Amino acid sequence: MNITFLNPSFLWGLPVVSIPILIHLLSRRRPVTSQFSSVKFIQLASTTVVRRFKLKQLILLILRSLILLLLTLLFARPVVRRMPLFAQAEGVSRSSVILIDNSYSMGYVEEGESRFALAKKVARRILKMTKRGDRAALFLISDEVKPLVSYLTDDKQILWERLEKGTLSFRPTNLLPGISQAYKILQESGSPNREIILITDLGINGWQGIDGKSIKEFDPEVKFIIIDLNRELLSNVAVAKVDCRRLTMGETSQISAKIRNYSKEKISRLFVSVYLEPQSKFQIDRETGKKVGQGFVDLKGGREASKDFFYNFPREGTYLGKVEIQEDSLPSDDRFYFKAEAVEKIKVLLIDGHPGISSFSSETFYLTLSLSPTTSEVSTIQSPLVVKVVTPDGFPQEKLDDFSVIFLANVGKVTSSLRERLTNFVREGGGVVFSLGDNVNAQEYNLNFDNLLPAKLVEVKGKSKGEREFKAIDFQDFTHPILQVFAQGKEGDLTRTRFYQYFATQVKPWAKVVLALADGLPLLIEGELPYPRAGKVLLFTSTLDRDWNNLPSKPVFLPLIQQM
Repeated sequence: MNITFLNPSFLWGLPVVSIPILIHLLSRRRPVTSQFSSVKFIQLASTTVVRRFKLKQLILLILRSLILLLLTLLFARPVVRRMPLFAQAEGVSRSSVILIDNSYSMGYVEEGESRFALAKKVARRILKMTKRGDRAALFLISDEVKPLVSYLTDDKQILWERLEKGTLSFRPTNLLPGISQAYKILQESGSPNREIILITDLGINGWQGIDGKSIKEFDPEVKFIIIDLNRELLSNVAVAKVDCRRLTMGETSQISAKIRNYSKEKISRLFVSVYLEPQSKFQIDRETGKKVGQGFVDLKGGREASKDFFYNFPREGTYLGKVEIQEDSLPSDDRFYFKAEAVEKIKVLLIDGHPGISSFSSETFYLTLSLSPTTSEVSTIQSPLVVKVVTPDGFPQEKLDDFSVIFLANVGKVTSSLRERLTNFVREGGGVVFSLGDNVNAQEYNLNFDNLLPAKLVEVKGKSKGEREFKAIDFQDFTHPILQVFAQGKEGDLTRTRFYQYFATQVKPWAKVVLALADGLPLLIEGELPYPRAGKVLLFTSTLDRDWNNLPSKPVFLPLIQQM
């Protein structure tokens, strides 16, 4: 540490400090001797007064001199210069681990240069300052640790070459793994001069959970140096998410983009555009597709807003897309790439075994609503399903090649034609769902559908609703595709449904139980015929209306049926 002066010419004024001393010396009065009679008592009294007077004069003299000294130094502007940041004792080698933050926030562009590019420049300067015998390791860190040079080395050439290959990532920030790794490496170093150099923008997310206790390898003897590249707080807007569900060929489909404003200021009329192209036309060396929609969105500070686009997919298949906003200081999150599947309408045939007097009393009323929901969020136009309802008598006239799935809802009338057509339909890859009810005769079903049903029907169990006795779902196979949407509880709780009546069954060896009631009674059973192209068969041992249970009145009914 040393002291210098910005205006050293003012130091010529230091002799001014002596002025008060000269004035004091020149203004001293010489004592005059006068003859008096005995002055013994007067001399004793004045001694104390004289001492006090001299002390005050001395203090005043010192204060006057100090004032002039401080004024002179103030005009000279002294500066304390410390030792260089990376200075070390003469003849002692240094071991350094350089950590460069390459999380996506380091992509902020300031004055035409990204923070990551600046971080690499700083790292080059540090390497340039190393002396002979110094060793260094080099890492890129985000929420993962990427070693450029994973060991301490004094080979500057390797360090420089690996540093040049470092690239910015699109990952979030978590500095803890990288810092822990640095301490581990320095534990093996025999150098008394050890340091960790972190080059980062000090994003707040990266420091969560970091303290001396969270780093097991923490060593207070290791110098920790942070180089902050965050010059100022910049505004940032990002495309946070793109939702493109229910994309149906030949019909208008919705693509919804979530735009997030991370700044505190309101942003008006932010330009947003969406691009699409078939995957077959995708080329790695160019940007995705042609523009199919554009518009503006207003964003409040710190809030998120949605921008919806509508597009009619001309053909089925896989599409690659991109939603893009106006470029800001952080370009990496100004676009969001996504993949979408445009499918043909799935045609579903419902065979209603109990049509009823009105549609409300029919066996397929709730089933039809769940397959073609008409809420404000999902209209029948957007639904990827086309549902047709027929009676058992009208089934022979239907061309089954047009359908992907057939539901038999409490169908009691079983004919040889129905059995043969359903068997061939499943062999060719179609899916069949059996739901039971009071029209079903167990013996007749076992005889006619023995090769199709995944379980043998035994008898009806339980009592009617009026008895107030019921069973609840006790087993759910969340690994099965039908129930995966219920695994996190976001789509509702199936165990809250009540089943008053149901068929007891004997599950066949080649079948699988997906749902079961208390006491291990199977509720939903899946089977598959032993043919190469065969589709799947599902058996629901209760009704799909409210006669035997309250499942159709629960919110879980819609996702359950659509997953089937």
